[in-house]
Amino acid sequence: MGTYDFKFENNAISTLALAVTTTSQTTITVAAGEGALFPSLTGDGSDFFYCTMVKQDGTKEIICIVARSTDVLTVGVPGSGSANASGRAYDGSTASTFSVDDVIELRVTAGIMEAFRDGVKIGASLSFTSTAKTSDYDVTAGNCNGFSTFINDGAGGQVIFTLPALAAGYRVRFIVTDAQYLQVKANTGEKIRYLGTQTAAAGYVRSNVVGNILELEATADDWVIVNIGGIWLYDE
Repeated sequence: MGTYDFKFENNAISTLALAVTTTSQTTITVAAGEGALFPSLTGDGSDFFYCTMVKQDGTKEIICIVARSTDVLTVGVPGSGSANASGRAYDGSTASTFSVDDVIELRVTAGIMEAFRDGVKIGASLSFTSTAKTSDYDVTAGNCNGFSTFINDGAGGQVIFTLPALAAGYRVRFIVTDAQYLQVKANTGEKIRYLGTQTAAAGYVRSNVVGNILELEATADDWVIVNIGGIWLYDE
């Protein structure tokens, strides 16, 4: 289990010095001299912060920043300081492209506030944990606080994570860290949905590609994929 610090800074706002030309771009350059407005990070993945990029037409995307070098921000996932496109389109947002002079700002997001509401431990910074499992595991309601992440580090074969009976507001994240199938399975009679696609009852989604990420939130009816990185297979 690892603990990662969610960093904050007051009035951290800038504009893009270089365009974000693809939805998988992982290097974000802010206006010269304004990188210092954003939190300093260790660069080893142990801390991170969220930013919101805003187009002139109001389109927004939330991204996860795991490293900063002067005015250059690196997009990635907590637990690794390396660039990873799975850090795009966080907290239910959609990946987009952005132009020079579009706004980038460190903002409080719904996911952050839900973590406060649900009692995630808070000290000088907001923290969440990643838990490695090498055998099948039943995810608990307590794990679904929005800042719990499960990985399959060290697994010698497929690991099946069975979700708890859904309750609106539950949220949990999974990241493939070993090249074995990480399978996320719905509870009896429940389904996992992404856009217009849904699994069979008690169905699953799975991936064995290292770096792929899956984040789910429960509604009153289904588990909904709100953040996905890479290709995940599912049963219909």
